[in-house]
Amino acid sequence: MFAWDEAPATGHPGHGQNCRCWAEPYSPPFVALPDGVYDPPLEDVYPEAVFIPALRLEGIAAQGLRAVRAAVLRVFKPDRVPLSTKRPESLEGQSFRKVERIADKELLPKGWKKQPLKRGDGVRYTDGKGGSFEINKTGYPQKAKPGDVHGGAYVKTTVGHKIIHIPIKGNPSL
Repeated sequence: MFAWDEAPATGHPGHGQNCRCWAEPYSPPFVALPDGVYDPPLEDVYPEAVFIPALRLEGIAAQGLRAVRAAVLRVFKPDRVPLSTKRPESLEGQSFRKVERIADKELLPKGWKKQPLKRGDGVRYTDGKGGSFEINKTGYPQKAKPGDVHGGAYVKTTVGHKIIHIPIKGNPSL
């Protein structure tokens, strides 16, 4: 492994005669920012995350994820962000019915099964391979702490290996 501007004596990958090598960009797992903070790499799931370094410079990131999400949504107005189960953050603040229609349209044709939640009021979509997408209509307000997403309607799904919860219309954490 070497920097492109510091090629070895044999030349760049693929440049030598009969060389079948190729160059691939390498990014270390964490990037050091000028202020000494280490930042994890961005994931392809959230294309708007490219704004996070700029938001950090403005001090918004220090206010937490909710402030970053609000700032991104100010840039990408909800009516301009395509609503999709593939981008669960786009569903934030939408009504239960709207999220259910989107999930029906995107997941059922792919063979996902729809059933009522075992606990709570809502629906769950499963792909039979461990994937699930849940829309909880009421949450669990009696058990939730103030500001907890479980205190009202929310979407629960998996992005990568992370389970995420997105508040939807009627959730007091919005």
